Amino acid sequence: MSRKRFDSTEVEKILREYQSGEKVPVLCRRHGVSEQTFYLWLARWRRLEAVPTAG
Repeated sequence: MSRKRFDSTEVEKILREYQSGEKVPVLCRRHGVSEQTFYLWLARWRRLEAVPTAG
C-alpha cells in the first residue's frame, strides 16, 4: 500500500479545521489519516508556533 503525502498547506488546513471545533476522529476519517499522524502534526505545529521569530 502506498503512502499518501500531505504538503504543509494541506496539513495546516486540517489543523485549522481542528481549531474551529471539528472532532479528531471525524477529521481523520474525512482526510484519510490516522489519529497518531494527526497528533504528530499537531505537536509539530504547536512547537513551531512557540518558537519566537528573530526580528
